[in-house]
Amino acid sequence: MSTRHVPPSKLLWHDIPLGRLSRALQALNPKTTKPEKLVRAFKLLGHSESETSIGLSALLKEPSLAKWAPVLHEAKDLI
Repeated sequence: MSTRHVPPSKLLWHDIPLGRLSRALQALNPKTTKPEKLVRAFKLLGHSESETSIGLSALLKEPSLAKWAPVLHEAKDLI
């Protein structure tokens, strides 16, 4: 894995916490991440249940997170 600097303007959702979460998911393995932990991450960001649901829907639409779809669906069912 390598790290490189990218201007914020080129990052998806660069100006909201959901962007940080989506970039963090890129580095994690969805097979080892429990849906409960994902819901907890949204709560730590200060999201309400409705905001969490909207955020999970947005993440599900993102093609780069396709491998996360099963976990995101499970997390959405937990709300």
